[in-house]
Amino acid sequence: LAPVAGGARARFSAADFGGLGADDIQKAYAIPADLGSGATVAIVSSFDYPNAESELAVYRKKYNLGPCTTANGCFRKVNQNGKASPLPSYNYNWDSETPLDIQMVSAACPKCKILLVESTVNSLSDGWVSIATAVRLGATTISLSWGLNEFQGCDTYAEFFAHPIPIFASSGDDAYVVLFPSSLPNIISVGGTVLSKDATTPRGWVETVWHTPTADRDA
Repeated sequence: LAPVAGGARARFSAADFGGLGADDIQKAYAIPADLGSGATVAIVSSFDYPNAESELAVYRKKYNLGPCTTANGCFRKVNQNGKASPLPSYNYNWDSETPLDIQMVSAACPKCKILLVESTVNSLSDGWVSIATAVRLGATTISLSWGLNEFQGCDTYAEFFAHPIPIFASSGDDAYVVLFPSSLPNIISVGGTVLSKDATTPRGWVETVWHTPTADRDA
């Protein structure tokens, strides 16, 4: 399985803010400030993101989203079996993707609880174990920002992604590709767009699909 983004990075801080923020996302998509009360979004990722809670606090403070912590019951991080420990090992290739997912859940669903389920490794089998764990722990929606190229017989694994809640999966970064599990009929496939402000349009924003492997990736 491959994450949408990858690469080593320094620890996130307030000095790192640039580009579009949570307030821009909310304006662009007309998101109510109180959206998400009673909902839990599970982010199923791979490997451990050690600074998940502390860096989430930096992001949410910057955009006045209110605290989302373990202490107040808003944030929870578990391994693929639903336990607080032991957590998976660290892998820098996933250390950009998981923060992005957590931050965008905060921006798009300000009142949602966040459940981070960390698979031991980036294998398909560990992924579906983590998905089942997220459902068991009460997730109302699941986000998968990963996938792999379709392969012969991949549809035989559909049962492992069949759950009674919405599951969103990445369709990939690189132009028009077909990834599994986003290709499954019960999965909501999500592609990336470049989102830009444009005061000349009624919406005030323009959006274009990622159409080349080197396209700017903003949303």
